[in-house]
Amino acid sequence: MKAGKKDQFLVIMEQLIAAAKKEAGTIMYEWTLSEDESSVHIYERYRNEDAAKAHLAQWETNGPLFLDVVDITKITVFSALNDNFKAAFTGPATVFMNPVGGFVK
Repeated sequence: MKAGKKDQFLVIMEQLIAAAKKEAGTIMYEWTLSEDESSVHIYERYRNEDAAKAHLAQWETNGPLFLDVVDITKITVFSALNDNFKAAFTGPATVFMNPVGGFVK
């Protein structure tokens, strides 16, 4: 979280959570804050790629709000994406982790 922006961060966080909650394919959207309040992690999970694309389509509206209170230093994608969708995330702060085993219940 950017220094001095905690109150604004909390308002924007609630707005973005409320918007994501209305998305039928968003099945997990959890925000966590480090004890020193300097680091925010958001874990997002979608029913399928179409649901993730629907969420990402809101970035034009929600992205500027988010970037006003948080600097993105790393994005970790825990999914195999098709090349076109992968391009939306590709950048110096992105790490792609491809599934190799395990399960979800």
